[in-house]
Amino acid sequence: MPSHPRIGRDTFHYKWAKSHKPAISIGDGDTVTFEINDVASWQLTQDSKSEDLGRLDASKLYPLAGPVFVEGAKPGDALVVETVSVKIDDFGWSAIIPDLGLLEEFKKPYLYKWTLKNKRFAGFENGIKIPIRPFCGVLGVAPPERGSFEVMPPGKHGGNLDIRHLTAGSRLKIPVWVD
Repeated sequence: MPSHPRIGRDTFHYKWAKSHKPAISIGDGDTVTFEINDVASWQLTQDSKSEDLGRLDASKLYPLAGPVFVEGAKPGDALVVETVSVKIDDFGWSAIIPDLGLLEEFKKPYLYKWTLKNKRFAGFENGIKIPIRPFCGVLGVAPPERGSFEVMPPGKHGGNLDIRHLTAGSRLKIPVWVD
């Protein structure tokens, strides 16, 4: 009979590594609920200001939920991950952080805070409504190499994929590198 374990927001790590001890074990067909931390490990709040971006601790970016041991998965297999649903909190943020990302021409930090209580649309300025279409941005498996690896850039084990199509109902096949 399939199980439905949950990984809470307190179970995470910051680097991909095959040396991490599993938080849970699951079998084929099990459904896992992941409570995901914000990309900055909640360093920014609804009270944060643009100046706070300069105080972010970069070692606390991209908390990774898990890991999960999949019983019977062996190198050479393909793990099929089905996204059943993606739910969001009531608050989110977007930021321009100088020297981080593609917007190099911006020299000052800028923080925009979103109210997401509606769950369908996020209100922007001048009555503009932005459709909310949440997706899984980071997903992966243990890498085959020893050591630890950053979330960005993604590698053969996964990582910061930011595939906007990893929404409810999608499936992703990812190679298994480690038992």
